[in-house]
Amino acid sequence: MGKTNYHHGALREALIETGIQMVVEEGIENFSLRKVAAKCNVSHTAPYKHFKNKEAFIDEIMAYVMKDFSDEILRVAREYPNEFCILEIGKRYVTYMLEHKDYFQLLFSGDRKAVVTIEDGKFIYEKGHPFGTFAEVTTQFLKDMVVDEKKRNHIILHCWSIVHGLAHLIISGIVQYNGDASQLTELILRSMEFEDKI
Repeated sequence: MGKTNYHHGALREALIETGIQMVVEEGIENFSLRKVAAKCNVSHTAPYKHFKNKEAFIDEIMAYVMKDFSDEILRVAREYPNEFCILEIGKRYVTYMLEHKDYFQLLFSGDRKAVVTIEDGKFIYEKGHPFGTFAEVTTQFLKDMVVDEKKRNHIILHCWSIVHGLAHLIISGIVQYNGDASQLTELILRSMEFEDKI
């Protein structure tokens, strides 16, 4: 069988998308650029035209996933620059993760988890982290209503814990839910004690 011919730029994206799936399925330790090349039906040297080595490729995969998700959160924030901001972002957080289960596994269950650290009531995270985008957008919405930064960050962490937790429960199969995840997320968020802020 002949090798696949990709248009300019298409191979890089194909390698990344295939790499995401393979890292999730096999783990980083068992992952190799040669395996990705074989899965994409290209020569084993083809990935090295785009990525220096395996470590650089993993970095690119993480950056790709985080940017794609962060861009989606920002899109929703631009669409709802009002009192529905947190609610709509929360709903999209859950539905996006359910649509991209490989992304969720890679970011939060893989060998190189995207970590959030809390120090003195402040959040520390890698640039482009999905939580970072979530926190930055919700901070802009809440800052005039909740002046105290620590209290505001507790609210943000509370919101994130709910939407992230719900996504995780459904993706892992712990919660079997076949209904509209967006509606379920809205019901849960609206039940929060500070619902007047969302």
